[in-house]
Amino acid sequence: MERVSVEDILKVVDNKYEAIIIAAKEARRLSKLEKETEEKGEHKPPIVALENLVKGKIKIKKK
Repeated sequence: MERVSVEDILKVVDNKYEAIIIAAKEARRLSKLEKETEEKGEHKPPIVALENLVKGKIKIKKK
């Protein structure tokens, strides 16, 4: 697991506040999924969500 820096996030999303909202929604989704499947991930959902955002695993809808 690597640390996710603000610079890495800004390469994917233009606005850091928008990135936090996207990551928070993903973290909630991951947390809900963990509860439903009763499987704990190796890392906490917010960390996984930020990593997924930087790696491009989250689709971002532009308005």
